[in-house]
Amino acid sequence: MSEIQSIIERGPVRLRGRDRRSLNLSTKLTASEAKAVEEAASRAGKTPSEWARDLLLRNVAVGSHSELEMHIFTELVGIQMLLMGKDWRSSHAKRSAVGSQ
Repeated sequence: MSEIQSIIERGPVRLRGRDRRSLNLSTKLTASEAKAVEEAASRAGKTPSEWARDLLLRNVAVGSHSELEMHIFTELVGIQMLLMGKDWRSSHAKRSAVGSQ
C-alpha cells in the first residue's frame, strides 16, 4: 500500500508560478526498474521526479485510460452508432413497405 507523508507544512508561498509542493509519494523499485525510469526521464529531458510526477498526474486527469485508448473507444462508438443507424433505417423501410401493402 502506498504511503503519503507530509513534509513540514509551510505558508501558501508560490514558487516559480506554482504552489509549493509539500507532500511526498514514494515507492520501491528494483535496480532495473529504477534504470528504466531514469532513462525514460532523460529521454524526456526531465529529472526522474518530474517525469514520474507528470506521468502520475496525466493518468489522474485522463483516468485509467491513455489518450490512444480513449480515441479508439470514441471511434468504435461512432462506428457502432453509424451501423445501428443504418440497421434502423433498413428495418424501418422494410416495416413501412410491409405496412403499405
